[in-house]
Amino acid sequence: MALQGNLETFYLSSLLQLLSNDKKTGVLRVADEGKEVKVYFKEGFIIYAISSEKGNRLGIFLKNKGIIAPEELQKCLLIAKEKKQQLGKVLVEKGYLSMKELKNAIYHQVQNILYDLFLWQKGDFDYKDAKLNLEGLIVTELDTMEIILEASRRVDEMSVLKKQIPNDMLIFKISERLQDKEEIKLNANEWRILSLVNGKRMVREVILESGYDNFVAFKILYSLYVSGLIEKAGEGELEKEQKKVDRIDFLGIINLYNDIFQVIQKNLKEEIGNQAFNIFAECKGNLISSQQELFKNYDLKNSTDKNTEVLLEAVKTFKNPEEGRAFLIIGFNDLLRGTLTKGADILGRQLIQKTHQEIEKILSYVEKYQKDSREQKEIINNIRDVLQKIG
Repeated sequence: MALQGNLETFYLSSLLQLLSNDKKTGVLRVADEGKEVKVYFKEGFIIYAISSEKGNRLGIFLKNKGIIAPEELQKCLLIAKEKKQQLGKVLVEKGYLSMKELKNAIYHQVQNILYDLFLWQKGDFDYKDAKLNLEGLIVTELDTMEIILEASRRVDEMSVLKKQIPNDMLIFKISERLQDKEEIKLNANEWRILSLVNGKRMVREVILESGYDNFVAFKILYSLYVSGLIEKAGEGELEKEQKKVDRIDFLGIINLYNDIFQVIQKNLKEEIGNQAFNIFAECKGNLISSQQELFKNYDLKNSTDKNTEVLLEAVKTFKNPEEGRAFLIIGFNDLLRGTLTKGADILGRQLIQKTHQEIEKILSYVEKYQKDSREQKEIINNIRDVLQKIG
């Protein structure tokens, strides 16, 4: 089984439940703007996870928990690199950890990776069934429902924290109250975060430098802020952030139609080879001029990522995002209608029915597993109307 999509249109909790209920064995990969998490499943249980983020690495986790001193960690990291061994194995061999302590640390490390993943606002995912090569890895076993429940609690708490820290581009500075350090009682983690606040670093930079996961760092910053020890100095790149929000609004629409056109392209190519691309180009040429401009660089020869990017760039010309989304949907439906009508003459009844069935599977999948909305229902109904009229 292969599964792919994005977190804007598919709840992570639904995805994990699906893999758990189906007792899947394989790897789930989630990525966004340089960040990546891989979650390993065995017969529906989460047994391992790795993250590209600094705060979720085993060594940082052990250091932040006070289990190992920084100099001991550095020494073991060098040995692990030199011998090409897992850090955990080196720590046990050198006597810094018992095997029981290592297994417990890995269990909590995997938990934190998953909790942090639930805080992602967006990201692309893909899952593939796979025979796992676990040689050299110390695996664990986590209950998916327990993870989902605790992650949901953190998400709720994060919504409270974000009332004061709305995004990770906010910049904090030290307040005047901090001048008399003798009157301030903080733990080591709080001092660590406080030492990184300088009126220049954005929250995301503070988190990266600290090595803490997002949830812990946000909680500490929130505590320092409400205690009056730090204050807001400004916000960086807010205009850029707004563009990201607008981008998210279009992604679900584009991804759905991308999947549908991939099905049509596949079936046309099986029948007539690369002439399938000519049919699509011809159908684009039959659109009204404003639609032709919108889909000018949208080409089935492109990767889906490329087609997504060119459409996201094209819709930027709309000052009103709502009007842009409506125009995009109408354009996609006109292009779909034209391509299916033209394709029906070529594919014959049997293949066109197969194409319709595959498209219906996509629509049913979206209805079952992705976030429900009035707009989603309207889009799906429109696509079904197109399919029905073509027959």
